[in-house]
Amino acid sequence: ALQAQVGWTGINSGDDILIAQSNLSYTGLQASQGQKIIFDGSGMDAYKAFVPQTSNTVYYSFIMNVTDLGSLNATGGYFTGLASNGTTFGATVWTGLSGEGYKIGINPRTSTSTNMIWVDGIQTLNNEVFIVVSYEFVEETGNDIVKIWVNPDASSLGSATPPEASATVNNTGGQDLTQVSQFFIRQDSNTETPFLEMDECRIGLNWADVTPTGEAGKTLNLQVLLEALYDENGSMREALDENGSHFGTGIADVISVELHEAANYGNKLDSIAGVQLSVDGNASLQIPASYDGAYYVTVRHRNSVEITSANAISFSGNIINVSFLNPAQVFGNNLGDSNDGYYFVFAGDINQDGVVDTGDMTLVDNDANLFITGYLTTDANGDGVVDTGDMTIIDNNAATFTGAVLP
Repeated sequence: ALQAQVGWTGINSGDDILIAQSNLSYTGLQASQGQKIIFDGSGMDAYKAFVPQTSNTVYYSFIMNVTDLGSLNATGGYFTGLASNGTTFGATVWTGLSGEGYKIGINPRTSTSTNMIWVDGIQTLNNEVFIVVSYEFVEETGNDIVKIWVNPDASSLGSATPPEASATVNNTGGQDLTQVSQFFIRQDSNTETPFLEMDECRIGLNWADVTPTGEAGKTLNLQVLLEALYDENGSMREALDENGSHFGTGIADVISVELHEAANYGNKLDSIAGVQLSVDGNASLQIPASYDGAYYVTVRHRNSVEITSANAISFSGNIINVSFLNPAQVFGNNLGDSNDGYYFVFAGDINQDGVVDTGDMTLVDNDANLFITGYLTTDANGDGVVDTGDMTIIDNNAATFTGAVLP
C-alpha cells in the first residue's frame, strides 16, 4: 500500500491506495521508473511532505489514467492537490463525468461552487494523461493563482518557461493557503473518484523540475489494420465523430501498445496509450532504452479484439519493427481476412472483455435506440453513428466465436 512506502503517510481509514506493476508514460517525458498506484471510490488518503513553501510558485505533475468511470457523476470530486495540513487543501485536480468519458477540473481550494474551472475537452478511458499544476502565492488575500496544463506539448517539457496553461483560475474571494507542505492523494466516494492509476508524481519550484525530459529511447514501429475502419487495398478510413474526422487528416484512430514479459505473459511491463495509427496502418512510438530483452507486443483498440505478437520480440536494437499484417505474425493466427489480400484485427469487442458476444451487442443496441452520434466505443465501424452497421459487425464476429487469443 502507498502509505507503507518510505516518505508517505496515511490518513483516514478504508481501502488502501495500492501499488501496481508496470508504469504509465508520456511522450517526451523522462522514462518512468518504479511502479504506479491504483485506487477508486472511498478509502484511505495519503500524503508526502516536503519543505514548506510560502512564496513564489510551487509545481506538481503526474501521469494519470482512468480505467473505469464507476459511479462518477458530473459534479465529480478532487483526488489530488497540495496541502498545508491534513484538512487544508489547494490546487486540487478534479474529475467529473461527461458523456462516456470524463472532464478534468482545477480549483484553488475545494469548493464545488467557488472558482471551479473545467478544462476544455473530454478524456476517454484507458488513455494516459499528463497533468502539470502550479500554485502561485500572490500578495494580499483572496488572489492566489492556480494553473493547470493537460497534456502539454512534448516540445515544452524541460523548458525554463512554461507554455500557455490549459486553464487559469484566481482564488477570487477565497481564503488563500498560507503555505504548502504536502502533496496528497485522496479517495473520496464512488461518485467523486473513478478507477484511477497515477504514476511519476513530482513536486518542484519551476516547470523544468516537474517536466524532465528522458534520455533518447528506442523507436517501436508497428503495422496493423483494423476491421473497424478497413476500407480497401490495405487502407483504413479516418474515425469520425459528429463533426467529421476525429483525429484529423491521415489518422485512422489511436491504439494502446503493451509490452509483456516473455516468460510470463501475465506480467505487463508497460502500456502506452493514445498512439496514433495512420490510415495506411503505421504507428510509431518511443519506449525507454531500458527495454533491451525480448517481449510480447500487444495492441489494443477501443472496440477491437486485442492481439499480441506470435513470439516474443527482441528489443536489443534502437529501432524495433513489428508487423501484425499476416496471421503468422499474430499469436493464434488471430486476424480476419479482408478478402482483398490483407488481414485485420477483428472489430466488435465493445466492452473489452476479450470476446465478441451479446454483451457487446447490448451496448450497441442501447445507443442505437437513442440515435447517439460521435466518437464512441459503441461505434464499431467508426462512422460516427451507432446503428445497424455496427450491429452487423458484432453479429458476424460473434457467430464465429471471435475473441482474444493470448499466450
